[in-house]
Amino acid sequence: MNVPLETSKPFGTSRTHRSRKAEIASRRAVLAPARAPGGRPVDVVGSWDVEFVRQGHGSKKPSKDAEPTARWQSTCQQSWAGWTGANAPKRRDGLRDLCRCIDFRRIDLLDDTVTELLIARGVGGDQKKQLHLKTPLSNDSEYAPFAEDLWFRIREDPLRVRFPICSDTERAPTMEWAILQRHSDEDLGDGVYRVRLRDDGHNDNNNGKGIGNLYVCKEINRQIYRPRDTDVLEREMQNLLRLRDAGTNANIVRLHALLVSRNPYQTVSGDDVGGAVHLRGILLEYHPNGTLKDALASPNAEMRHRWRVWAGQIAAAMDCLHEHGITHMDIKPSNVVISNEWDAILIDISGIGGVTREWLSPPFLDDVDPLARSWVERVQNDIWALGKMLSAMASVLGNTKEHDALQSIVGDAMGGRPDFCLRDVSLRLHADENEKK
Repeated sequence: MNVPLETSKPFGTSRTHRSRKAEIASRRAVLAPARAPGGRPVDVVGSWDVEFVRQGHGSKKPSKDAEPTARWQSTCQQSWAGWTGANAPKRRDGLRDLCRCIDFRRIDLLDDTVTELLIARGVGGDQKKQLHLKTPLSNDSEYAPFAEDLWFRIREDPLRVRFPICSDTERAPTMEWAILQRHSDEDLGDGVYRVRLRDDGHNDNNNGKGIGNLYVCKEINRQIYRPRDTDVLEREMQNLLRLRDAGTNANIVRLHALLVSRNPYQTVSGDDVGGAVHLRGILLEYHPNGTLKDALASPNAEMRHRWRVWAGQIAAAMDCLHEHGITHMDIKPSNVVISNEWDAILIDISGIGGVTREWLSPPFLDDVDPLARSWVERVQNDIWALGKMLSAMASVLGNTKEHDALQSIVGDAMGGRPDFCLRDVSLRLHADENEKK
């Protein structure tokens, strides 16, 4: 079915990573919706993967007709001169056929990064080259009538997963990404999961002590990646390093190691790139007793005397963050985990990773960008969220002195008192016990 494209309108982009290594992570193709006349969006295709076999370093030289390796992503933006109502599967198959027929050997892909290929009909020019196909398109392809009038240009993919050079290798231990072994298929969050360390001789920085222990891995390359995700993980790493250097991160999750590798997009051999290592993620200590959210959902008698302790520990952790110029901005029960010793540990301390609307203070609810508020306002928001959390903790205690102790803090924390002091929370919570002494 032929649906002509408007001249000079780009209709497709594909991204491919030029590398001679075979172990390239799969990238999913996502095709954007086309628009029928009048601007009506139409979902044309779903997601799909295309993989070409690549030669690895030291492997047998491929035959001349072998394709260069690429796991790549395609995005299609189409502008129609007419509308025939072509169904989504047919259009998906047509674009897949076009992509598989492209002769990538005649395209100079960019080294050491992800190349974005933008394809258009009937638009030549200084920066564009004619697109060559290695095999003819299928007869019923909507692109077949103008296959010889396709042009392309390339650029570095602005949406690529960005792995920054790691320059903090002297401030914390580093571990090679390759030594991680995933513990299970269960995710603790997007790009967050439990791991063990492979005992393969690469764990030089840890002297093998971590083998057998569980850790939490937070990686940059999340399933649904946005360029800002790299900035968020870098900020969390910097905050953890700041607390590590100060030696004052009690009741805040501890950084175990920086996870590094050579550039995943690297084209040349490792000896030719100056030895730079790239950040792949961070390795954190693992706490096995669930989250505060889990405890609130299933309280038991053994926890009765821990609620006040946890409240004081959370307040102390927040005070530590604020003392070092960090606001959390996403204080909530799921961001508190319970350690093996049944202590409360605050996690996700980037301060820029996002917010949860129901845990924002009222002045922030209508704010388009709560993270852009002033330092004082963000501190007050953290304190308000602590008050709401203590209220939730008090609600599971019934009519007890533990309930009364927690509730005595809630009003002050949620009331926006400028003289509220996180450092005094633990003392106030245990005032009755101190009086007995």
